[in-house]
Amino acid sequence: MTAAASRKRPLVLVVDDDPTMRVLVAEALLPDGIEVVEADGGPAAIAALRARTPDLVMLDVQMPGVDGITVCEEIRALPGGADVPVVMMTGLEDVDSIRRAYEVGATDFVTKPLQWLILAHRVRYLLRASANLSELRRGRERLANAQRLARMGSWRLDLPSLELHASEELLALN
Repeated sequence: MTAAASRKRPLVLVVDDDPTMRVLVAEALLPDGIEVVEADGGPAAIAALRARTPDLVMLDVQMPGVDGITVCEEIRALPGGADVPVVMMTGLEDVDSIRRAYEVGATDFVTKPLQWLILAHRVRYLLRASANLSELRRGRERLANAQRLARMGSWRLDLPSLELHASEELLALN
């Protein structure tokens, strides 16, 4: 079990160079039992991630120095960072920035001004989806391990394309 999975309260890292925005996001999440850690920019965010893996990151796109898109890319390169949902926050209506953020691994986007009444609900939904994805990944790993130990595999035939999909374990059998 990961450190993030063993916590009772979800942990959200809020990264924004605007201290008022960080406080407002924290105030919107805290009543729902969500623990919040704040970072004022990219380097602080990466340091916080190295110290303690959050369950979700809320990340401003525009920050001085290192922008949010670069930080998102760095998060994805960290151990365990590929599985952390990253929600980009932007006041821009710049489609290119949104496209670039998704290309480097952003999970979702919210626009400023944020919808405070639904923010905690949206975060909870993303946390639940992330937990479900992690459980699915663990289940697949357990199945693959069991198949490897039992020296068996599985296959699936897609209809109507008649496309055959075989598990790595089946392909490895001699």
